[in-house]
Amino acid sequence: MLAKPFSLRFLLVGAAMVLAVGLSFAIEPPKGGKADSIDLKEVVPKAFGEWSLDPQMALVVLSPDVQAGLARVYQQTLSRTYMNAKGERMMLSIAYTGDIDRQMDIHRPEFCYPAQGFDIVAKTQDSKVVTAVGELPVKQLVARHGVRVEPITYWITVGDTTATKGWERKLVKLRYGLTGQIPEGMLVRVSSISPEPATAYQHQSEFIKGMLGAISEKDRKRFAGTL
Repeated sequence: MLAKPFSLRFLLVGAAMVLAVGLSFAIEPPKGGKADSIDLKEVVPKAFGEWSLDPQMALVVLSPDVQAGLARVYQQTLSRTYMNAKGERMMLSIAYTGDIDRQMDIHRPEFCYPAQGFDIVAKTQDSKVVTAVGELPVKQLVARHGVRVEPITYWITVGDTTATKGWERKLVKLRYGLTGQIPEGMLVRVSSISPEPATAYQHQSEFIKGMLGAISEKDRKRFAGTL
């Protein structure tokens, strides 16, 4: 099993905490961007493979001030919980901006999880998710808050490139700058509640492959770069 039973309230509180604190470590507000060029709610399928939206998971409602802050920083955010027939849950969080011209980091888990009392119990490591169209470079780490152990897989795209390292994002920014373009940016995070990180990472990889396989080729390049 990917995860042992936890209360839905526990999952909701954790998701809301991590989404809200991203404001403290976010990129600067976009100046022009491309907010209407992609609709995360429409592009990301609500069901694919063995996964579908968890019917019991209520919508995380943010306070008006937090929601306003997110709107200033990001052009779109998406937070969902999926469930399979075994009752295993997978949490998906996406932050998108159409203008990433000043800072290449978007609320990375290494910062926003500890800011809400989580301990990083396994250092961030480089890994890859093998998809049908190529290898996706990702970062993986484990956060813990009390009895909640949360293995995390995430990646960042800048324009048409997946750039998991800071220096890679700077190079991509420079390349776009030389052409007079401002690249869009996206952070995609997949996590689950599990005391067994190796098993969780394997399930997360399958989830990611399924999700990317269900997204159109054009949009997939924006989510995962040119693989």
